[in-house]
Amino acid sequence: MCLQRGLRLVFNYLHLRVRLALWQHRQLPLEYPPLSIVAIALPVASPGAYPFVFGAWMICFAALAYFLLRWKGAPLAGLALMGYLVAGAWATVLERFDIVPAAIVLGAYLALRERRYRTAYLLLAVGTLVKVFPAFLVPLVIIDQYRSTGPTAPMERVGAVAVGIGLYVAVVGGGFALAVLMDPSHALGAFRYALSRPLEVESGPATLLWLTCLFGQPVHGAFAYGAYNLIGGADGWLGALGGVALVAGWAYSAVRFWRGSIDAGRAWIATLCIVLLTGKVFSAQYLIWIAPLIALIEGLDLLWLLIALSTTLVFPILFDHVEVELGGALLVYPWFLLAAIALRNVLLVTATLRELGLIRWERFRTPRMFGAHQAVVTSAR
Repeated sequence: MCLQRGLRLVFNYLHLRVRLALWQHRQLPLEYPPLSIVAIALPVASPGAYPFVFGAWMICFAALAYFLLRWKGAPLAGLALMGYLVAGAWATVLERFDIVPAAIVLGAYLALRERRYRTAYLLLAVGTLVKVFPAFLVPLVIIDQYRSTGPTAPMERVGAVAVGIGLYVAVVGGGFALAVLMDPSHALGAFRYALSRPLEVESGPATLLWLTCLFGQPVHGAFAYGAYNLIGGADGWLGALGGVALVAGWAYSAVRFWRGSIDAGRAWIATLCIVLLTGKVFSAQYLIWIAPLIALIEGLDLLWLLIALSTTLVFPILFDHVEVELGGALLVYPWFLLAAIALRNVLLVTATLRELGLIRWERFRTPRMFGAHQAVVTSAR
């Protein structure tokens, strides 16, 4: 009874905060899915202390991920997560809400590992409504569930999977339908916003665009959509190429998992890495998305530490050297900033190939001081 009463109080409090946020802003967030309003609603009633309250709210989710790793993972996997956050996200983890979907994705993977598939579908649905990227993990849950049902009739397998897919679609569809009723002009704004954005300077396609300078193509910076971007003659087709690479890489990761070439954890990490590398936007805080999974699957790993440190080198350290000209209309990026971004992206490509089993990772791995490898229960057969 006390637990039910406490949960009811928490639900009522969050519901009040969401209503207050909607009343003050009169709209849903423009660039995020509708449930992201929960992540930003808690501090709204205290505008004078908003950064402090928001940071405390993010600390709660970081602590949730930490204790999930302690409870379900290796004994020191939680410390590995803290190491990655300090090395690669100390400037962003308390100022962005990316730790929220990251903790939700971790919970979904832990549910998958225990074959609680409906819980995994439900958590991924909630994560999709907070930030879209968990949707890319749903096919991996489908594959794992279909293969784990054993020698049952194919129709029984399909039926079990269909129930999980139906649950996911119902939650996501219901969330967006409710958003349309609440704020029709912004309910689907996250998709329009993403499609209309230029190449953010840290993205994989932007690194390729920078390299076109070697062939005499003009490239320049611009500030738009609240981000630093890279503009050039090839940005349109490179953005389209990134979309093709996303679909191809996503499918390849699923096939590798289906064939048993990689286990579930590494398939999840590889899929999210592909999403990061091929998208038009790759902000520094996006590294938080995969940090809990890396801590669980890889422990404290040298290659991932280099990726985290190079991300911090890019932002906030080197971004201090960006020069603004013409009243902010044109940006001049120093070569060492673009080179550091390229280095980080190359390291991430290397890590992705390693997670896909295309590179022998023993050459890159630190001693197994955190024991995460022994703690992982894989789905590869």
